[in-house]
Amino acid sequence: MADKSKIFLGNDLTAVQLFVEQISIALDSFLKRWWNGVNPTPNPGEIEKAKKEFQTIIKEAPPEYAQLFEGLERLFVGLRFNKRNFINIHPNPMLPPTIASLIVSIQNPNNIVPAVSEATTQMEKECIDFFAGLIGYNKDKEPWGNIVSCGTIANMTALLVARDYSYDKLDRPRKSMIGRRGIVNRTPGVVLTSASAHYSLKKALWFLGLGSDNLIEIPVAVDEIVLEKREKDERFIDGISDKTYKELILTAMEREERQNELERFYNGEDAPFSLQPLDSEIFKALYSCFTYNTPLLAAVYSLGTTETGTIERMDSKEFGTIAFDLLKREDIYIHADAAIGGYTLAIPSIKEKMKGIERCDSVTIDGHKLGFLPYPCGAIVFQHRGYKHQIYQEAPYLKNLAPTLEGSRPGSNIAACWVAQKTLGVEGYSEYIGLLLEFTRKIEEEIRKSKNFQLLHQVDLNTISFCVKRKGKPRSILNQMTIDLAERINGNNIFVVNTTDDLAKIKVKNLPGKDDSLTDIKTIRIVFTNPLVELEDVNLFIYEIENQLAALEKEKDYT
Repeated sequence: MADKSKIFLGNDLTAVQLFVEQISIALDSFLKRWWNGVNPTPNPGEIEKAKKEFQTIIKEAPPEYAQLFEGLERLFVGLRFNKRNFINIHPNPMLPPTIASLIVSIQNPNNIVPAVSEATTQMEKECIDFFAGLIGYNKDKEPWGNIVSCGTIANMTALLVARDYSYDKLDRPRKSMIGRRGIVNRTPGVVLTSASAHYSLKKALWFLGLGSDNLIEIPVAVDEIVLEKREKDERFIDGISDKTYKELILTAMEREERQNELERFYNGEDAPFSLQPLDSEIFKALYSCFTYNTPLLAAVYSLGTTETGTIERMDSKEFGTIAFDLLKREDIYIHADAAIGGYTLAIPSIKEKMKGIERCDSVTIDGHKLGFLPYPCGAIVFQHRGYKHQIYQEAPYLKNLAPTLEGSRPGSNIAACWVAQKTLGVEGYSEYIGLLLEFTRKIEEEIRKSKNFQLLHQVDLNTISFCVKRKGKPRSILNQMTIDLAERINGNNIFVVNTTDDLAKIKVKNLPGKDDSLTDIKTIRIVFTNPLVELEDVNLFIYEIENQLAALEKEKDYT
């Protein structure tokens, strides 16, 4: 049996002294063996050598800590999120916030009420004030929010508020109180978003009893499916008696088709897709909701999509403002999912692309993405104090409950977020995220120069999706070549990359004119989240993908 005086904090310093001693040994022994700034994955030789060394450490450790070191041995195989790891959105967390998180986890406050979390409750308020300032919210409306575990919880919270606010509004002047009486026997409402939206929105509608099929996903390109649907919609558009809506739809369709995105894609041009939600489809959805009495509970814009980092424009000369302005005029709840892009508001040129975010009712921002924080750390920020009424709960044994979906909430992620904000500030985030965006632009430029690859979308943030380009080959073969290339790159362990099976749900012809069957676009997806990236790695990455493609084509017959 372990000595309890050594494994629990008590009235003397026995456990503290042992803890400090063992954490020093653990960090030193693990990080010096595991961390490597070059290779993203520990190779078999490194793993075997570390296992032998850990066995010695385990034997020498106090009995109470032997299992800790055994666990570190098992953790050694973990992927390193270093400067050459270009897979998904995993940051290399800053060290000061990580230390703060560790210390607060020992204190173990519960941020459900201030009584047991005085310090971290105040820190949380200051973190939300920081985010509200980034967004540009008006202080007179008393913006508020919470640090939560992730963007999923943040989006779920926003849509809960949107659901109750919208149904309560539709019931006026009668007293509704949807939160208490539920949505049974209510006219099913819908939420409007884009085909590139994060999967958490469907999960939120499922959880909130709205039904995931009631998420209306607006296409982000005039692809083969949209073209086919437009033929079917001719009768629908002809039947629209509202001249304003008919003109909006027809004008938007004409503008979208003039962009020739699909043709540019088939021609092998770089960045053929803007991946912006189609205004024409938004107007069709709005007309249908308002004409046929379907409650439109919310509209969600993604400010940094997971797949491509695309900023969906809300208020922009480049893409127009009509849809966003129409939603605001109709008092539709608008939520901005800026889980990825939120911290980039620190950069003026990026904030301009997100113009309109200050008019959104709520915003999601994730610290464990471009905030460079350890998991978990998300945030939900509301524009107006009035939305608290949609979520506030009471408990007979607690006072001043935090208005959240979550019950018990750790203070560790709050402390980490606070320390990060104080360490970097707006200027620091602008600088370090700016380095990532510069690195992204350099990679983008080199891919554009290559004759072997097609950049598939306009690049807004730190994510790029591209594929193999070979004139005259069917998309099915190009898809296979792209996936095979990614496997070769990852197997070489100089860089690691990700793949996507269907770029923004766009459907294209396999080989226009010869094989008109429809297929998806498979891509290599690279994401840059480590501010320690070095520009010298740009040329090395391009050299690696070019060489691996040449070797692949020698090895396999793609005919």
